[in-house]
Amino acid sequence: MSLLAWTGLTLGCGVPYFSGVAMAGLLQGWMIWDVNIDDKASCAKWFLRNVWTGGLIWLGCLAECGCRMGGMGLGDWFSMTG
Repeated sequence: MSLLAWTGLTLGCGVPYFSGVAMAGLLQGWMIWDVNIDDKASCAKWFLRNVWTGGLIWLGCLAECGCRMGGMGLGDWFSMTG
């Protein structure tokens, strides 16, 4: 997650991208807190749910692209780097 955040800062991404990365990080934190490594069913459940991590990152990237190309007019307020 830290490399995704660093990449977003380097590319000058805005709130939609970082929202997706933050939500994916929260999901990963929930997984680490909830998974029982000794239980095969718990591991399988979280393995199948892990697809949502990539989905959240993808949605953040898609929203960022839409805001940049769609001309939403949010200007400098929308950028994390100012």
